[in-house]
Amino acid sequence: MQCEKCGGELNEKGRCHVCGKKKRRSKGYVVGHSFLLVLATLILVNHLIACATARVLLNKDVIHKALENVKFSTVDVMHDEEKMTLAEYIRREYVTDPAVTTGDVEAVLNQMNLEALAMRKLDNYQNYYRGTEDTLETITPQEIVDILDKNQAMIQEKLQIEITQADKDTLVAEMQDSCIAYNEGVVRYYNTGIGRFWNRLQLNLWFMLGELVLLVVILVRWCVLFCSGRGRAAHGIRAFAITLLVPSGIYTLGGVGGYVAAKYLFQELPVLADITSGASAPLLMFGGIGVLAAVFMLILASMILSLTKKPAAEPEILSEIPTAAPECVEAPVQESVPVAAGVSDEPAPLSAASETPTGEALTSTASEEESPAEMPDDAPTGDTSVSEEAAAPTGEPIAPAEELPTEPAASSPEETTPAQAPAPVFCKECGTQILQPGVQKFCIKCGKKLDS
Repeated sequence: MQCEKCGGELNEKGRCHVCGKKKRRSKGYVVGHSFLLVLATLILVNHLIACATARVLLNKDVIHKALENVKFSTVDVMHDEEKMTLAEYIRREYVTDPAVTTGDVEAVLNQMNLEALAMRKLDNYQNYYRGTEDTLETITPQEIVDILDKNQAMIQEKLQIEITQADKDTLVAEMQDSCIAYNEGVVRYYNTGIGRFWNRLQLNLWFMLGELVLLVVILVRWCVLFCSGRGRAAHGIRAFAITLLVPSGIYTLGGVGGYVAAKYLFQELPVLADITSGASAPLLMFGGIGVLAAVFMLILASMILSLTKKPAAEPEILSEIPTAAPECVEAPVQESVPVAAGVSDEPAPLSAASETPTGEALTSTASEEESPAEMPDDAPTGDTSVSEEAAAPTGEPIAPAEELPTEPAASSPEETTPAQAPAPVFCKECGTQILQPGVQKFCIKCGKKLDS
């Protein structure tokens, strides 16, 4: 194949061996690689914003603060498509003594201190991600049974409920499947060396900085890709900015929606409102940073394209172009020669002396002031023609200089001596002969750059 710039031959790497310019990428190549870059950008931006938000929630203990004041007795549950508190549900389904009220059930649940078990599990998760604990605790039905055994006397005294072994077995059977599925997932993924390393790495600050560096690399690759095709680097900046704007805008809207939901929709769910409000701030911050960066790059790309755009050729308007006035050339003044008496007024035949170049003056000894009356009486009269020699003035005309024949210049010894062929030059890498020494910049076979 030939180079589009100079017409030289391309090597196997697509680089011209004369000017060194690489072959432009095809449109399909640019589109395919752009699709891969779009996927990589979306994955990195989504993961970066999500991990940064989780890191903020972990460092500020947002979930812990939202759950520390929660009482299980007031937690809402759904039963027969009716929402009620957990105390009301237990009062309706398990208490048979009409003297026991919902307040009595709430008091019992608060003394059982189920919140301590939940907070211990939550602290274990936070310490796992902080690196202070290496394993996640499992959840077993036996933990709930132990709490019931510990508070069985109080339950029977205040609620008039006798918890039998059959009730305990039924509770274990109902919780067993869910606990087994959860515990297997935790042990298989979180408590392994690879899982522990990856989960902690995602919230590491240096890992997030590395993702930012990867985004910069993707931006540079996009610019190089468009430059290798038919576009320019500004087109790559614009494509990256548009891709960055999509996930950043979604997270920004999510942060705004979280504030609205926490203030107006989750008023009856204080725990969910606190968590949503705590997560909205980092979402809005990191999403907004992405949006501002994308808008800045879009403006930058537009400025570069407008500055480097070639101006369109304006049509020439002939009526507005001033035409140069023709130069006035004065013709040489020809002096009139007086005609003697008896000389015919008809022009004499031209001779070699009269064929002198235009503008050459002829010298004459005849006086222009001589009148015809001073001529001798015996001068012939009538229409007698005189010859050119008789009519010519006494002075001899100045003949033009004759050009001497020029002899061809003797040829120099250098031209007569046959030119000596230059010594062949070979590539130092592969030994291929260089076809155009001094002009060829790259080896046509191996593509190595040649010494100038």
